[in-house]
Amino acid sequence: MAVPLLDLKAQHATIRDSVVNAITRVIDDQAFILGEPVERLEREVAQLSHTTHAIGVANGTDALVIALDALGIGEGDEVICPSFTFYATAESIARRNARPVFADIDPLTLNLDPGDVERRLTARTKAIM
Repeated sequence: MAVPLLDLKAQHATIRDSVVNAITRVIDDQAFILGEPVERLEREVAQLSHTTHAIGVANGTDALVIALDALGIGEGDEVICPSFTFYATAESIARRNARPVFADIDPLTLNLDPGDVERRLTARTKAIM
């Protein structure tokens, strides 16, 4: 029996009405880029994150690339990242012409194993993701 990666239909069923209503408002207002829906989301995310600002971006990959840009990551730099991750982690590093360096994870927490990260540090390491 094939096991699906995720069941979006089941997830969607619980929020369908609110999603359809929100999409309809965006279409009716022609607010496809930025606008009140994005501003509202940014305010809510900032509040939930206990921070002053939140900036909406197109997707998670763009968020990672922007963070790397803010750190000045570029050609020749190394960024340590988990080996157990979504491919966009390494992709975002490669998009900056930097080198992803994969570190093992702790099997209990599934977070980076600090000991393995330490072993992978070099003079070219500019960030740990």
